[in-house]
Amino acid sequence: MTMRLFVAFSVLGVFCLPAFSQYGIFADIPFVFGAGERTLAAGRYRLDSATTWSPAVMTVTAVESRERIFLPTSPAGKGAYKAIRKDGAQLVFHRYGDRYFLSQIYIPANDWVRRLPVSKSERELARISPEPKVVRLVVRNR
Repeated sequence: MTMRLFVAFSVLGVFCLPAFSQYGIFADIPFVFGAGERTLAAGRYRLDSATTWSPAVMTVTAVESRERIFLPTSPAGKGAYKAIRKDGAQLVFHRYGDRYFLSQIYIPANDWVRRLPVSKSERELARISPEPKVVRLVVRNR
C-alpha cells in the first residue's frame, strides 16, 4: 500500500507541479544555444522552476513545439546576483565564436539566480578557445 501511494504521488508531482508555478519568464532567443547536453533552436521559450518550492531543477519549454527539457541548477554567487538583479529577468550565455551556451537564469519574481552546469560541449570548446564572451539577454516580456 505504501509503495502504491508513493507511485501515485510521484506521478501526480511530475504532471501537476510544473503547472502550479507562476513565476516563469518568456524569452525570445535569437540564436541556436546549448542548454545542458541539448542544442535548442532559436525561438520563444518559457523558463521556469520545475516545482513551486525549489529552483534546483529548471525547465526550458519551447513555446511552439512544447518540447520541454529539465536542467539541474545551483545558486549563482553573490557577484552574479548583484550584476543581474538591477536589470530584471535575464538569461546569461557564454559565447565561443558562433556557439552559445545557457549559463545562468535570473527570474526576479522569485529572486532566483541559478547557474547551470557546464556541458561537455562547452568544456571541450573552453579547452581550445579563449575566455568566452558573456552575453546577457534581458527579458522584458512576460
